Amino acid sequence: MGDLAYEYKNQIYVNLTNKCSADCIFCVRKKKHSIGASASLVLGKDPTVEEFKRAISSYDFSNYDGLIFCGYGEPTCEVEKLFAIAKWFKEQYNLPVRVNTNGLGNVYNQRDILPELASVVDAYSISLNAPNAKRYEELVRPNCPDAFEQVLGFAREAIRQKKEVVLSVLSLLSPEEIEQSRQIAKELGVMLKVRVTVQTQA
Repeated sequence: MGDLAYEYKNQIYVNLTNKCSADCIFCVRKKKHSIGASASLVLGKDPTVEEFKRAISSYDFSNYDGLIFCGYGEPTCEVEKLFAIAKWFKEQYNLPVRVNTNGLGNVYNQRDILPELASVVDAYSISLNAPNAKRYEELVRPNCPDAFEQVLGFAREAIRQKKEVVLSVLSLLSPEEIEQSRQIAKELGVMLKVRVTVQTQA
C-alpha cells in the first residue's frame, strides 16, 4: 500500500484517496508515483480512518503548523473520511487543516459538503486551473457538466463561510489567461497562486 501521509516542503500531507472527479492533462500521476518524501502514493486499497490516524501520528507536529489533505486523488471524493480524520486531528493537535481540492466535491457527492466540513477545515486551496469554462474543459476534463461554474460556486461558499481561500492556476497558461484568472480571484477577494506544472497528454 502507498504512503497515507507524507512530508513535502516541510508540511505534512494526507494522501486520502486515489479517486478523482477529473482527468487533468497535466496531472502529476501521469508522470510519477510519488511526491516529496513519499515512496509511493499509489494506494492498493481504501485505507481505514484508523490507518490514517496511525500514519499521521507518526509525525511530531511540534515541528509543523497544520495538516493538508492533498495526495494522488481528490480528497473530497472521500468526504466522510476527510471529516473524521480532520476532526480527530484538530482535537488531537489543535492545528489548522487545509484541503487542496478541485472544487467539484459538491457535484461528486451530490450534496453541499461545505457545511459538513465547516467545523474541521480552516482553509481551501481550490484549483481554478483556467479563466473560463472552455479552457477548463480542455485542461481538466471533468466528469460532470458545468464544472467551471461549480468550482466558482464552491469557492464563493467557502469564502462566505469565512474560510481562508486561495485559487490556483497553471504556469502553462498564457500570460493573458493568467491575468484573466487573477481578475476572477480579485473579484472574489482572494489570492491567486500560479502552480508550476508540466503539461502531459494522456
